[in-house]
Amino acid sequence: MKEERMFKVTGDKGFHIKFHNGYEISVQFGHGNYCDSKARTCEVAVFKGDLYVDLPDSMDDGWVTPEKLVKIMDWVSNREAD
Repeated sequence: MKEERMFKVTGDKGFHIKFHNGYEISVQFGHGNYCDSKARTCEVAVFKGDLYVDLPDSMDDGWVTPEKLVKIMDWVSNREAD
């Protein structure tokens, strides 16, 4: 049985992490993303399968600092698997 990858590099400017609950977070930085040009912030998206998952109002998805990214990752990893 082939084991699914939980980490994936995307376009040499970001990565995806898939959690055991089935949710996946995309972290992107660089040209064309909602972040600064010096990679001090990043753009984040959350998916469940092919569906985009809205973040809570208290969490932004653009210009995300490292501290906010950790909070978003914690929120994603602790969601109930459907």
